Amino acid sequence: MVFDQKIEESILVGMAWGGKTSNYWMYRGIDYTPVPVAERYQDGGGAAKFLTALKTEIVPFVDGRVRADTGRRVLTGSSLGGLFVLYTLLNEPDLFSGYIAPTPALGYADNWLPRMEAASAGRRKAARGRLFLTAGRLESDAWREAVVNFQRALESRGVPGLTIKTVIIEGEGHSGQKAEAYNRGLRFVFEK
Repeated sequence: MVFDQKIEESILVGMAWGGKTSNYWMYRGIDYTPVPVAERYQDGGGAAKFLTALKTEIVPFVDGRVRADTGRRVLTGSSLGGLFVLYTLLNEPDLFSGYIAPTPALGYADNWLPRMEAASAGRRKAARGRLFLTAGRLESDAWREAVVNFQRALESRGVPGLTIKTVIIEGEGHSGQKAEAYNRGLRFVFEK
C-alpha cells in the first residue's frame, strides 16, 4: 500500500501474549472486554487495565524506541479487538488519531459498550479522529445493524472532530472480511 502510494510509510507494532501454550481466546476475553460475562468470559473485564498498560507502558515504550509521528497513531482490532478499539476511542480519545474496528463485538454483554456510550455522552471527553467500522454482509442482521447503529449514535452527537466511515463488506462473514477491512481502513485513516 505504501508502494502504491495509498498510505504513508508506517511502523506496525503487534502485541501478543507470550508462552508456548498461550490461550489466545482466553486472553482476548480478558484483555479486550469491558466487563465479565459469566457464560463465556467470566475472567473478562480487563479492558480498563489493558488500556492503562497501552497508555502508560506500551505506547511510551514504542515512542522511545522508534521514529514515529505520535500524532498519527492508529489502533486496530477485530471482533473483541474491535470492541476494545471502540472502548479506547471513547475513554482515551487523545491516544490515537485513527481507529480501525472490523466487525466489532458490539453485542457483547448485552450491548454494554453502546449503552455506555449513550449514558456517558456529553459527560466524557469527545471522541475524535478517524474511525473505520465494518461488518460482513454474511454476518447476522443483528450484528450488521449494531455496527450501523453505533455509527449513527456517534454521528448524532455532532462531534466535529470525529469522522466515521462504515462499510458492509459483500460476500464475507465475520473472519473473511479482515483483509479487505484493514486495507480499506488504513486508506481511510491515512487520508489527508
